[in-house]
Amino acid sequence: MPLVSSKTTGCAVVFGLILLATMLVGGTAQAASRADLVVVDTLKPQTRNVNVPLSTPVRAGALIITVRGCRVDAQTGGNWAYLEIDGPEGISANSEKELPRLFSGWMLSASPSLNTLVHPRYAVWLKACST
Repeated sequence: MPLVSSKTTGCAVVFGLILLATMLVGGTAQAASRADLVVVDTLKPQTRNVNVPLSTPVRAGALIITVRGCRVDAQTGGNWAYLEIDGPEGISANSEKELPRLFSGWMLSASPSLNTLVHPRYAVWLKACST
């Protein structure tokens, strides 16, 4: 029997979408110029904090992370960022090939498991957006 039922997962997704919609429509979001991320390499094991400026690709291990937007909700303090993450699909890195897009979408700091990078080696979480 799974630890988390599909009903629980569905509720979490709906809650996250409602939270995101509330922040976007509420007008209390402020743009930020950088995203503070946590990148975990499960093979080494190594955890690093990475500060990524807006629209500037940054290498973290074999990943290339680009932040396209970062917002802070002035009322709740919630953060969300639109990330594009390129990297090797498997465990090993081959820098001679063009790297495929592994993730493209919004990440929420309050709910890192809601929309996250799924990769056999790396995990990436949004900590905060900053100026």
